[in-house]
Amino acid sequence: MGLQQDLLAIVSRHPTGISFAEFMHAALYDPGSGYYSSPGPIGREGDFFTSVSVGPCFAFLLARQIQQILESLCPHPEFPPQVVEQGAHDARLSLDLIAAAGPPCPWRHRIVEPNARFREVQSQRTDGSITIFPSLAEAAPIRGVFLCNELLDAFPVRKLRFGGGRWREIRVVGRDGRLSEEAFDLPFHPAEVWPWLPRAAPPGFTTEVCEGIDPWLDELTAAMERGVALIIDYGGTGSEAFLPERAAGSVRGYHRHQRVADPLENPGSVDLTADVNFTQVWLAARARGWQLAGFADQAQFLTGIAAALPAPETLPGPLRRQFQTLIHPGFMGRRFRVLALTRGTPAPLVLDGFRFSGINAEPLERPANWPL
Repeated sequence: MGLQQDLLAIVSRHPTGISFAEFMHAALYDPGSGYYSSPGPIGREGDFFTSVSVGPCFAFLLARQIQQILESLCPHPEFPPQVVEQGAHDARLSLDLIAAAGPPCPWRHRIVEPNARFREVQSQRTDGSITIFPSLAEAAPIRGVFLCNELLDAFPVRKLRFGGGRWREIRVVGRDGRLSEEAFDLPFHPAEVWPWLPRAAPPGFTTEVCEGIDPWLDELTAAMERGVALIIDYGGTGSEAFLPERAAGSVRGYHRHQRVADPLENPGSVDLTADVNFTQVWLAARARGWQLAGFADQAQFLTGIAAALPAPETLPGPLRRQFQTLIHPGFMGRRFRVLALTRGTPAPLVLDGFRFSGINAEPLERPANWPL
């Protein structure tokens, strides 16, 4: 209740409360009481499942895609290839990747982690075998593969709702001793600030804007000298964000694998998340000079890698069962997407993971009235 009372005190000092992004940032990242203030378990014992918690199959296949990328880059012998993972949580994926690729591991593995408590856990688990940096700038220059799995879905988002012919912002206020939401007019035209946002939507339609994408891409662009960024997360394209079934928006909270009725309740004890708009990510990356190497759902991506395995490396029985979970359309196969971006590479890369999605597939589906 400490964080909730702190937030009530904050919103009471502002007539229009605080943005949902400010609330989400405090609920997730408050140093003392936020959800990510200390590493918790993932999987059956935690609040959510990830592709990593399904088992080592995800890393087994991802390691082979990484190796194909590194071989395509032909790194200079003075600069050994690198894999840099951001958002590594307890470092399980990093360790699984190293185990799948070696021994010996053909790359130098690094983790970028701004959270000091997570860095401590990662350091203990990796026993010095992985270099850990608190920021992308300190991990630079990156030559090889940058990887983030379920990082962007935890970026705070602002909430918008369409009504009366305009977008209004849903902000967090305090009413009768409780946190609640109210709509307020914006002092600017949202579609001019966020040009990928539709200028109109059905009345009451709710969506989100993630303002953290641009500064994060600025940091990644500055750090990435040469290589491929693999961005894996749940979400979809711009048009999918505005399907009728998304009218309530994508923000949700989970506790013990159960979706909570009100994401504003019990801040700090609930995992808050929102779908990633991959159209927004790609447009922002393209504006910064990145090239597209592929876009696919997780089922297409993993199936493409598995289909390229030589006969001696076909998936063993336990991994085949995990593979079915990872590509199942009702579980992770369709909801998770993979976006591959390149920077500083001499030629377009043809990667196994995108053989079934179309090498030139772009996450640019969007409502017809988008000004693009």
